[in-house]
Amino acid sequence: KSEQFIKISLHKTGENIHLIVEDNGQGIKSEYQQKVFDMFFVTDSKKDSSGLGLYIVADVLAKMDASIKLESEWTKGTKFIITWVDFANR
Repeated sequence: KSEQFIKISLHKTGENIHLIVEDNGQGIKSEYQQKVFDMFFVTDSKKDSSGLGLYIVADVLAKMDASIKLESEWTKGTKFIITWVDFANR
């Protein structure tokens, strides 16, 4: 794409903080979206990837009582939303 972007934003709703990372890259096909957080899962065997990155992120967030959500549309882009509770302002 001629106008590629990666956008990072942070906002708060109620007690929750949301970190959003989105891009307008190739996106993730719908049949892979439920699997991207699985250990050793890679969408393209030709790429040099261990398939551990998103698995580790999701695992660490779960241990922090946080979560990660994926929204993606093939050929349009991907958005990851990480949410956790703002304990400092409770």
